[in-house]
Amino acid sequence: MKSSGTLYRNFLFCICLMLIALPVQLMAQQLSEPRDLSLTIYNNNQSVVNEQRTLDGKEGIFTVQLNDISNLIDPSSMVIRFPGQVMKQEYRRQQTTMRDVLKSYIGHQIRFVNETGHVRSGELIALQGDQAIIHSPNEGGYIIISHLWDHTFIFDNLLAKPSDSNSVTWTLKGDKKGKQPFNFTYQTGGLSWDARYNLILQSDQKADLTGSADIKNQTDKNYTDASITLVAGNVHQANNPQPRMQEAVVAAYAAKDAVQQRAFSDYHLYDLQGKQTIASHSDQLVPLVEGDGVGVGKKYIYRSGGYYAPLGSVNSHAVTVSYTIVNTKKNYLGKPLPAAVVSIYKQDGNNLVLLGKDNIDHTAANDSISVTQGEAFDVNGSDKVTDIRQISQKVTERDVEVELSNQKDSDITVKVIQRLNANDQIFKSNYKYEKQSAYVYEFDIPVASQKTAKLEYSVRTTNR
Repeated sequence: MKSSGTLYRNFLFCICLMLIALPVQLMAQQLSEPRDLSLTIYNNNQSVVNEQRTLDGKEGIFTVQLNDISNLIDPSSMVIRFPGQVMKQEYRRQQTTMRDVLKSYIGHQIRFVNETGHVRSGELIALQGDQAIIHSPNEGGYIIISHLWDHTFIFDNLLAKPSDSNSVTWTLKGDKKGKQPFNFTYQTGGLSWDARYNLILQSDQKADLTGSADIKNQTDKNYTDASITLVAGNVHQANNPQPRMQEAVVAAYAAKDAVQQRAFSDYHLYDLQGKQTIASHSDQLVPLVEGDGVGVGKKYIYRSGGYYAPLGSVNSHAVTVSYTIVNTKKNYLGKPLPAAVVSIYKQDGNNLVLLGKDNIDHTAANDSISVTQGEAFDVNGSDKVTDIRQISQKVTERDVEVELSNQKDSDITVKVIQRLNANDQIFKSNYKYEKQSAYVYEFDIPVASQKTAKLEYSVRTTNR
């Protein structure tokens, strides 16, 4: 057993260490709450945070500390604007431990259970390393705990709640005293957004198109009263793997007409109106676009592949159904649309039935959007090569037949698309065609209800 002199020296040693550490904590002043907070959020799980704060400036060297920093911050990305000089920056991420909880009880009564199961109590007066000193008059003096981890502590209320503590401390060199602006910018992961569209078909010619921005905050930080800008565009990134994020669990909806769009340096920016609060681990949906009675064009598409098949071999391919929307003001749209997934619905009584989903790319105003619903049930297609002719050593000709069947109750038009190689050329057809690019030919084939139509065309291949 340790002598009373040794215990007393340990006690004085703990007290001295606490006194030595106290001025260091007092030196690091806290920044004010943000005067202005703005978030610029990108599609690729990254954002830029701008904070404008105020500090009590001093002449010479002093330190400033900021707590409650995002746990996914890139500390090296910080840009500081301060009327002085930044000497050093230190970022710390610390998890609350049992020792942190005990430290908050210095000067308070605690109860603990030792390894024998005996419950003891007293005032915690010192804590150092794996040791604690407890003043217990009922037991005649001071209790020295040599190994904290061998004991169980009982708390009626937690004075220090377990959490992550992320902080940045700056060592600054000031030129003058008084209140001064302290503005800084940093990049962080865990904040991202993407768009979602719903296309609700009223008929084959009319639909309602709604789109929302889904903003995710997967950090441990709440962003309160922030100006938010969403950036649509593909930002080039260096290879820097992002950490895995925790799935967001809270959903909220912002008001209609909550976004204004503008162009900026080859990107499109969407400014949310007013100040927004994005809670930690939350989703927030903000309307981007709403077009009622938008005109759509329904298309049946058959992609022919029979040209490259063996002679006489019949190939069946699905006829797909797609809808085309012209993104103009005249068509109740006319604003840049970010890339997103489009869900296609159709009204069935009081219910909406999902017909399919498709992706669209970033679409500028006055461009067209094409979304594929899926495969047609009552429309079928097949193709085959009916003849091959060797015209010369370098020239070959093939005849292709495409058969289209329509079992619907209405007449339709099927667009047949044939993609060829650089040496191929269509030189004869029983229907008109358009050459959409160097290698793509398109035919519009009318197919009457309950009827079959045949497209016949010939392709010449010239080997150079």
